[in-house]
Amino acid sequence: VAASRTSRLSKNQENEPNDSHIKPSAQQVSTESSIGSKTLEFAREQMRIEREIQNSNSTFIGQSHAHTKEKNLDIKELHAARAEVEASEEVDAQAKAKAQMVAEVEARLKKQEGMKPQELAEAQIKARAQARARAQAKMLLRKILWIISLFGLLLLIILYFSDSNNTVTDKTLNFSDFPVGAVYSGIPAKLVRDSELANNYRTRLGAALGMAPVFAGEYSQAFWGCGQECSITVFVNKRTGKVINQTFGGLSDVNLVDFKLDSSLVKAKGPLFDKEGNKTNQSAMYYFRLENEQLKLIQTAPIEKSADTKS
Repeated sequence: VAASRTSRLSKNQENEPNDSHIKPSAQQVSTESSIGSKTLEFAREQMRIEREIQNSNSTFIGQSHAHTKEKNLDIKELHAARAEVEASEEVDAQAKAKAQMVAEVEARLKKQEGMKPQELAEAQIKARAQARARAQAKMLLRKILWIISLFGLLLLIILYFSDSNNTVTDKTLNFSDFPVGAVYSGIPAKLVRDSELANNYRTRLGAALGMAPVFAGEYSQAFWGCGQECSITVFVNKRTGKVINQTFGGLSDVNLVDFKLDSSLVKAKGPLFDKEGNKTNQSAMYYFRLENEQLKLIQTAPIEKSADTKS
């Protein structure tokens, strides 16, 4: 039995594999430990990098939120803040101005402290004189402005009443205010055909030269029809033969009212024209004066509608 056991044990030992070549050497153990430490360091570094990335992301997100919040500020608050800034700037400007005034006063006082009594008295007299001169200059300027404004007002009043469109009565201009010389009684001149009016109506005007003068001492009256209830009146000079280009009646609707042999004034009546030359619904009296062989309009008197209706 003991022999059989001994033989069995010896066989088992022979059959067991030899693991001596599997055991690592010292160099292999050191290499494996260095690889493990590097792997651990790499993992730690990777974790650190990931934490930094997370921190940077959170910081960027916080900044973007703050920027968005700043953009979303209420406009009223911004205006209020701007108004506060402007008010503070205005207060600063006023404070600077006051500080400058105080500095000037202090400088003046320091200058006066170093003066002698006589010099101080002279300086005070000079300052009073300068203040009085400034006050007088302001008073004079006010008087000048007042005189200019008064003169301008008077000029406007004069222009207003001298305007030809202002209302005047028929009694304002009289024939006696515009007298002429002696009445012409000589030989009538030939017709001067220096205008379209004289050429077109030479027969009527030539016949008028043989008639007696009726206006301004030496003018004869020529007239002719232009349709139903329509006529045109013209004056021609018996002494010179020249025709006055101003016509009455016809399309102008300004008709003769009165004229005199011993006066250069002519009164006519027609519709009132506006500044653009358009007819209005109101009538007016027109006053013409003979100047340099032409009739010059010197006054226009609008007629009230009630008076115009009665006439």
